[in-house]
Amino acid sequence: MSDSDLTLTQGALFDDPTPSYLIDANCLMRPYNEYYSPDFKLSKLFWSRLFGLIRRGVLGIIDKVRDETYGHASDELDKQLDAVRSLVLVTDNDASILNGYRQVLSHIATTPMRYQPKAVRDWTPETVADPWLLATAMAFRSTIVTFETKPDPAGRPWKRVKIPAVAEDFGIPCMDLFVFMKEVGGF
Repeated sequence: MSDSDLTLTQGALFDDPTPSYLIDANCLMRPYNEYYSPDFKLSKLFWSRLFGLIRRGVLGIIDKVRDETYGHASDELDKQLDAVRSLVLVTDNDASILNGYRQVLSHIATTPMRYQPKAVRDWTPETVADPWLLATAMAFRSTIVTFETKPDPAGRPWKRVKIPAVAEDFGIPCMDLFVFMKEVGGF
């Protein structure tokens, strides 16, 4: 895929069409629910910086993450998501992302004794953001920002598929929100 194809995916809004980071839904909902609700003055700085990074193209949010988040945390968070609607990365019309999506689902379905069948089934609906997030990270060579952690290898077959476990198999870097905040600064 050429850079011009990637630019079209994002609506030609960024000089560099590929965000360095992609955010998982849990890094939007958990901060809102646990750390940075609008009741605290500190929260304005956090949300302003986070959504500023989206506007600058440093941090990407994919359509499936937006859909998982929207309407599930708060009206305030929904307003923030509405404000960046034109910057949301559309995943299901990009050949490179679609190919990565198929690779991710095939990988989790065919890795013996790694995941329980229900774990694989839970990831197969097209509305589930996690495989799309991984596929987009593959296409853009982005780091995924998530609170998920890799499960204990001793607990196989795993009951749930976790982003960091699959990301490791594909060479996709992951970090949690706090490491991301420290790395990009300004929080």
